Amino acid sequence: MGYTLNDSSVERRGVYKLSFSGCPTEAGEYTITLYARIKSKPNSKECKFTFTLKVKGSGEDVKAMPSITKQPVSKTYSAGTTSFDELSVTAAIATGNEIAYQWYKDSEKISGATSATFTPTSAGKYFVRVSNKDASSKYVDSNIVSIVVLNAGELYPPEISSDLSSSISYDKTSDIEKLEIKATSRDGGIIHATWYCDNVVISGNEDKQISAVNGVYTVSYTPTKFGSYYCELWVVNGENKSQKVTSGSIAVEEKKMVVTIGGLSSTSYVGEELKVSVTTNVETEDIAYQWYTTDASSSSDTEINGATDESYTPAKTGFYKCKVTVTSIGGQKKTVDNGGTVEVVTKPVGAAEIPTITSQPESVSVEEGGEVTLSVSANVKDGGKLSYKWYKNGNSITDATGSSYTISSAKADDSGNYHVVVTNTLNGTTATKTSDIAVVSVSSSDGSISGGFDFTPNN
Repeated sequence: MGYTLNDSSVERRGVYKLSFSGCPTEAGEYTITLYARIKSKPNSKECKFTFTLKVKGSGEDVKAMPSITKQPVSKTYSAGTTSFDELSVTAAIATGNEIAYQWYKDSEKISGATSATFTPTSAGKYFVRVSNKDASSKYVDSNIVSIVVLNAGELYPPEISSDLSSSISYDKTSDIEKLEIKATSRDGGIIHATWYCDNVVISGNEDKQISAVNGVYTVSYTPTKFGSYYCELWVVNGENKSQKVTSGSIAVEEKKMVVTIGGLSSTSYVGEELKVSVTTNVETEDIAYQWYTTDASSSSDTEINGATDESYTPAKTGFYKCKVTVTSIGGQKKTVDNGGTVEVVTKPVGAAEIPTITSQPESVSVEEGGEVTLSVSANVKDGGKLSYKWYKNGNSITDATGSSYTISSAKADDSGNYHVVVTNTLNGTTATKTSDIAVVSVSSSDGSISGGFDFTPNN
């Protein structure tokens, strides 16, 4: 099911605004996949974004998550100040929902501070929690802002000109890009910084002295794990110091895990090995396997004791399936099965043997216009004749009947999951073997996102 991307533009670093037409007209849950590359860096790594869109029907209870469109701002006041400017936040939420606000000072709830604006009565660190009025679990916290009152003779704290905000997601921790904050020092002192992850100081990144270039300090850190990051900054000039100010925060998140399993055919013989393959877009902490026998008439599954490897060799006829539980390093957990059952039968005398795949098709990433070649190697020992049929996202590809399949000039919509079914024919009988899944990712050579996404119904 394809749709058209009309435009993409950079709103700020790491954040894009997308508009598209041809959206789903029926309620349901859809998977959206985007492919992108940095336009200014044509040789940069292609990124693949996969997430779920839930399309609600008319009259359904949406209970949407609010979003903050304008953050409150830190401010510094001269010594002796007792009257402070108003803090404010601007937020948005889907139609049919209402927003609730709750302000906090130094992590403590402020009684009665439940509007989009709040006027502090003392110095401290403030933030506001913006939530769905009818679903308190649907909330987002603003940046922490510092209200600083200078003491006599105290240095002026850093002024942050480019801050952290919002969130960004990655498939792998090795893909995480550097976080940067830019600040200036009003009193001529040197800026120092300490980075935090999930409110804990990052070892080796505390009280770091920062160098300035043309009067601008760039405070940077490249995360090595998923979490929520922010930084404290202050100015040091000899024996004098400023008070600390807190940057905005950014959630460095793992993308939603997408798991695909393959490698199983619809039929097999007693004594032949069954083996599943697993592909996922994220780094995995653990992959657990469990094989079952299945009652085809009632769809009930019975766990096979001890059958917890990626392969299993049935000793008797019946229907079999494998459920795979994948745990990502970001803590996501998902259980999927092979999408059906394998019927295991006794091999008739003279019947074709099941092919053995000796070389699987491999996943590949190319730029638009590049060539993609997927290939498989298989053999049989009974003298039968092998034939091949290639599939994309479970649908057969016209005329793709060789041991290899080539896309001579790849387009964005050629991205997808590919596999091949190898068939052995002998004495009027056939036996098949399904390959592992190969993921093909095609990105635009200029980094734009042009038509490179699909809505795929999950049901």
